[in-house]
Amino acid sequence: MTGLTPLMKIQPFIQAYVQAIASILEADVTIVDHELIRVAGTGDYLNEIGNAVSHANFLRRFLRLGRAVLFGM
Repeated sequence: MTGLTPLMKIQPFIQAYVQAIASILEADVTIVDHELIRVAGTGDYLNEIGNAVSHANFLRRFLRLGRAVLFGM
């Protein structure tokens, strides 16, 4: 990755929203950018911010389909 992606440039703003959403849903939440770099997260995802997701092929498939993905519900 060369430089910050647009979402990483506003990461603190996104992180605040992710924390609010996680609180409402009572579930861990994560957001990745178009390069599948974790931009924000809660719970187990919090320490992974800035890293490529480990299950990139799975996420890439759902991003291509254009649908929201919920895990573990």
